Amino acid sequence: MKKNGFTIVELLGIIIILGIILAITMPLTNKIISNAEEESYNLLVSNLKGAAEDYLADNMSLIPENEGDKVVITLDDLVKGNYLDADVENPKTHKKMSYSKTTITITYSGGSYNYNVKVVDEN
Repeated sequence: MKKNGFTIVELLGIIIILGIILAITMPLTNKIISNAEEESYNLLVSNLKGAAEDYLADNMSLIPENEGDKVVITLDDLVKGNYLDADVENPKTHKKMSYSKTTITITYSGGSYNYNVKVVDEN
């Protein structure tokens, strides 16, 4: 008599092997995804700083000149000025960023400009 298909024991063995493979690979996959989100976030912050530099280059009167002077630029300023695309999404949370609460603060200190980016998501 010819045997067709697999027995229950063989199928259970395959399911157990697949479960072990899944248990090994899931933490690694989660770590890779988390690292990719962090890298995307860092790239976003870098792009926000670059857009703020471009914004200041076009609005020279806003550039801080004295020690401790600062200027605050919102995401709304950058989007309205076409320095960034609309609908900017936070790579960590996958939510749209708040146009009015996401800010880049540029401070003149010690002869150089320091950029502080504050990312806030919409509710």
